[in-house]
Amino acid sequence: MSPVRRIVFLLALMVMAMGAGYITYYFASQAERGAVYSEIRSLVIDERPDQDMASTVDEPGSEVIISEEEKYISPIDFASLRKINDEIYAWIEIEGTDISYPLVQSLTDDSYYLDHTIEGKQGYPGSIYTLMVNSRSFTDFNTVIYGHNMKNGTMFGSLKRYRDENYLKEHRTLRIYTPYGEKTYTVFAAVVFDNRLLTDAFSNGEESGRNAFLKEIKAVRDLDSIVLDDIPVTSDDRIITLSTCISGKPRNRYLVIAVLTDEKGR
Repeated sequence: MSPVRRIVFLLALMVMAMGAGYITYYFASQAERGAVYSEIRSLVIDERPDQDMASTVDEPGSEVIISEEEKYISPIDFASLRKINDEIYAWIEIEGTDISYPLVQSLTDDSYYLDHTIEGKQGYPGSIYTLMVNSRSFTDFNTVIYGHNMKNGTMFGSLKRYRDENYLKEHRTLRIYTPYGEKTYTVFAAVVFDNRLLTDAFSNGEESGRNAFLKEIKAVRDLDSIVLDDIPVTSDDRIITLSTCISGKPRNRYLVIAVLTDEKGR
């Protein structure tokens, strides 16, 4: 091998080694950032905080006083969660699935949690979050919750399983826990939709906007989309929409939509 070819060959090996090293570092860092969620689950779920602590954790800036009759004991230790990040305001869980995460909302930057974990570490997998336009009390017609479609199935990476109608029918119960109550939703649709910002495209405050959203969801005819009609859903209901990206389809989003069917506390 000539000296020139030898140099080119060595340079190519160096580039390959650097690339492999970067890929290894990237995925190792991503795994480290994602590990915080499994650690948090083990710390805050099924460990009921004491009555006083559970009933006095309030949203930043609020002055809510809860009477003895209104107290609700959450199975999520929100006091501990707030020590990690005081913008955590709820917990989302879909029964029988891997989706069980703290829910955050930035008070200053809607895009922050797209690429920051709840600990503030930058990069994937980001967080499960809502935009400031949605109320933290889940009183809006449509509360849109965002999460990344992670290849390893974490965050909202497992939502793609809802393309199977049998899976959808077996995993319809979605719960939102807050320090003050528990809301149960029933999944009625899982559809491939366009990438419009839903809270801008369909006004929660106008009946025409609410009806337009429901009409467009029911009109979806994509082969990977399912809409069940066994539960009536109207513009007077409250719904949750889980939104995630679709690999290879940057102009689309995959939506799993559920309607409120029961609640405890407030």
